Amino acid sequence: AINHAFSRSTPENGVEGVVSDVVFRGETIHVHVETPACPEPVRVALRNEGLHKPPPWTRGTRAVVGWLPEDGQVLEDDPR
Repeated sequence: AINHAFSRSTPENGVEGVVSDVVFRGETIHVHVETPACPEPVRVALRNEGLHKPPPWTRGTRAVVGWLPEDGQVLEDDPR
């Protein structure tokens, strides 16, 4: 989830960052957020709600990226 001024609350595992890119991909919008916690931008896919509700983010917008603990998954390297 991404939180900035429009959101009601900060996710409990939130990490602050800055939006580095917003990519429109048809039904979804991919928001890339650079944070000091990750070497690569965090990418969040959100439903595109069209012109009726344009996304509030642009490059340079401060944002908080977060998730609920039960939504996390640990991905292990393929041993091959």
